[in-house]
Amino acid sequence: MPGPASRKCNQNRLTACPDCVQAKIRLLEPGDTLQLLPGQYLKPITALGLRGAKGMNITIRGTTKPDRWWEKRKFQREADPRTDAVITSGIDAETFRPVANRAAARKQQAGGFPGLYYLADEACLFLRDCQHVVIENLFFQDCWPTALYLDNCQDITIQACQFRRGTYAIGATGHDTRQITVADCRWQQYPENNGGHWKAIPWHRIHGDIGNADDTQDKGIVNVEKDYRHLDGDFFVAWRIAGFVTLRRNLIEDAFNAIHLFNYEKGPRDELNRNVLIEKNRFERIRDNAVEPEFGAWNWVVRHNILMDVYRWFSFEMERSGWFYIYGNIAWNTQVPGPGESPPKNIEKDTRTGGSIFKLHPNHTADGPSYFFHNSFHLRERIVKRKRFAGLHFFNNAITYSGKTAGSGGPYETLFAKNFHALTTQFSPQDPQVDILAAERNRFTKDWTRLNIALHDNVIHGPDRFDTLRSLGYPFGANSQEGSPGFRGPFSPSSVSERSFHLTSGQKPGKAYNTSTPFTLTADGPQEISEGGGRHIGAYQANGKLFELSEEFGWLETADAGIV
Repeated sequence: MPGPASRKCNQNRLTACPDCVQAKIRLLEPGDTLQLLPGQYLKPITALGLRGAKGMNITIRGTTKPDRWWEKRKFQREADPRTDAVITSGIDAETFRPVANRAAARKQQAGGFPGLYYLADEACLFLRDCQHVVIENLFFQDCWPTALYLDNCQDITIQACQFRRGTYAIGATGHDTRQITVADCRWQQYPENNGGHWKAIPWHRIHGDIGNADDTQDKGIVNVEKDYRHLDGDFFVAWRIAGFVTLRRNLIEDAFNAIHLFNYEKGPRDELNRNVLIEKNRFERIRDNAVEPEFGAWNWVVRHNILMDVYRWFSFEMERSGWFYIYGNIAWNTQVPGPGESPPKNIEKDTRTGGSIFKLHPNHTADGPSYFFHNSFHLRERIVKRKRFAGLHFFNNAITYSGKTAGSGGPYETLFAKNFHALTTQFSPQDPQVDILAAERNRFTKDWTRLNIALHDNVIHGPDRFDTLRSLGYPFGANSQEGSPGFRGPFSPSSVSERSFHLTSGQKPGKAYNTSTPFTLTADGPQEISEGGGRHIGAYQANGKLFELSEEFGWLETADAGIV
């Protein structure tokens, strides 16, 4: 359905309908704004070599009003071609599902991971070799596999766009791709199942492979009839791009992954995957990972985000990394992913129901420190299940644990392993390094001194006693304290909300467990940022705002892009 104004659009060079949009994009010059009229844009659109200039962007604009989801939460509506410029593949999810499963099976049979990554450039809107371009107010719906794809592009802003259904919302590639801003957008990957991939679809049916197979029916081999490979995607995914990426104030719901940047060509490349800012986003019901740099990344800031019902919060399974700054984030779970221990007869058992704050690599090298500070969590699962993360400095965080605690009777989850037994198991091979690596298959490393790992000045209401952990080889800092951090909300995770993480009115910053210690952050360059301490531990401060640094990192943008 092209829309009521399509017959008039040819009268204006800067107004386009589904029939003439491709021809008019080719004519755009610096400073132009192309207005897409309401209608259904079924044919793939390509922007090749569009070059605006600083202060003279080329803008491609739709008719969808900004959602402003952060002011008033509401369900994401369906696109309406009578009022929206709807970019679509015209294919529904159930039609694409067997296509995706067959494509994943071919990839697996050829020796690769059974994902759709190699098809991600089959996008409804494709930008190649473009500079200084703004994409705004468009509604991408049923874009299988990909809504918007960038190849060798610089200074691209994507703002106030709606994404609904698709494997990937935004993909990017190219060693020279940089300065990408995604702001004020919303993606609900698959709303029909009402979070079903979170509760009803087993993890292995979306992302299973021979190398990660648990005790599942197909042992990681793609099942074309039963799998859901079309859901194995991301809101923003990038392959080997330079960096300077900003993802700000986006709402990402009912998705498998959220933000995912790869960096691997016979090893991670130092000049790629650098300078990423992830702030003020909200992640809800993310079945796998919210923030996932792959193989290697440097100079990332992850701050002021909200995570609710996310399986892995920070998947840092990297061989090398450095200079990460993760602060002012809050996170909690309201439910366990998967169908539970006794699923209905029509649902398979899901073995991936745990989760943790971190997912790590077995042999990580730190090129620089990674700081994790002033965050607040209602934690259902572990801080980290196993392996190592060199250069980690974890301090001034406030955590309330909602699982079984020591002394509560029966087995309980522990902070650094799948269970307490893994913390105490001893290995005795002749090579001490082999001993360490063997132990780390089941628990977080104890080799803190050599790896420059420090956890101190945190307030944790958790399952383990700190004196017990210290006796087992985990040298928690002396100022780490057991006890409630004083969150206002109830202890039950089902009742937690953003407001729960404020301190109760009766607590004052003079109390030791609400007073942060001074610290200094070093950067990948000459800059150092020093904080004097004396503030509330955790994310929220006395003024009701999330923790902010007194000084900004020099490479960050100073202007708040997007809607204000």
